[in-house]
Amino acid sequence: NSTNLLVENILLKNSPYWTFLANDIANLEIRYTDVDARRRPDIHYHDLSEITAFNTDGFDVAGTNVWIHDCNIWNDDDCIAVKEQTSSSIHSSCSENMLFERINASGVGLT
Repeated sequence: NSTNLLVENILLKNSPYWTFLANDIANLEIRYTDVDARRRPDIHYHDLSEITAFNTDGFDVAGTNVWIHDCNIWNDDDCIAVKEQTSSSIHSSCSENMLFERINASGVGLT
């Protein structure tokens, strides 16, 4: 768990699994950060071969007061996935108060 975390100006590239995971976080801001988890970097569209890159989630977050903005995400699974808090979470009992804006997303979905 963490409190008051800023992530900015990073390129997260070619992750074989969930790219960015934040569990039990309070006050997280992610800005100007890009995720590029393409199966083939020369392809700029999704096709059947691209969807074989399962679990290349972009941002997976569980916590409170999360702001993700001005980011680009290209993957073949969830671009942003809101995860549940667990019974051992310190900061809150559920994921809440999250804002996602100005995001260019190309993947399977946004939660």
